[in-house]
Amino acid sequence: MCYTFVRGIKMKISEPKIKNCELSSFSECIKNEKFNKVKIRENSSVVFDLTDYTFDECVFENIDFSNIEISDISLMDVRFTNCDLSNKRFNDTFLTRVIFENCKLTGLTFIDSHLKDIKVISSVGLYLNVAETNINNIEIEDSDLTEATFNMSNLNNAVLNNVNLTKSVFLGCNLKDANFSTSIINGISFDVKSLNGIIINRMDAGNIVSMFNVKVRD
Repeated sequence: MCYTFVRGIKMKISEPKIKNCELSSFSECIKNEKFNKVKIRENSSVVFDLTDYTFDECVFENIDFSNIEISDISLMDVRFTNCDLSNKRFNDTFLTRVIFENCKLTGLTFIDSHLKDIKVISSVGLYLNVAETNINNIEIEDSDLTEATFNMSNLNNAVLNNVNLTKSVFLGCNLKDANFSTSIINGISFDVKSLNGIIINRMDAGNIVSMFNVKVRD
């Protein structure tokens, strides 16, 4: 196993390229059969099925997605602010240059998905479930991912700044150079593969070693 001690770092993430969005609604976008260059702020009591839709240059503000099915979608240059995506399933989904800020992500699931240039800021993602997913360039900051599960997934260029990962689980993951050094990892679990190459701080080294029943003596 291999892990490195460093201080928290910032990583360059490509931000969403969003220009000249027009205020719209879910019903209007469905009528036009596209979600492109729109800003949606109004919740809907109507149940919508947005399966197989592509979202390009979109902004969602204060939206509760409880009544909206969003599986098998593609998101490119999208920003979610103050949105509730709890228990949504992003299965077989492509996300590129997407920001989640101050969002509720509890129980959110990514299965067999592809994510690139992702930011999660000041959000709550308890019980987040990520499986068989490829993630390239992700920064998670000031967020709570307590009891999240990452299974058989790749996190390339991952930085976690001040993230609560208490009792989270990483199994069969590629986490090389993933930076956990400024995050809370009490009760976290790694298998040997997931532990290889992670970045932690010295204070957490003893807890990591103890997972494998290794005792350290002065």
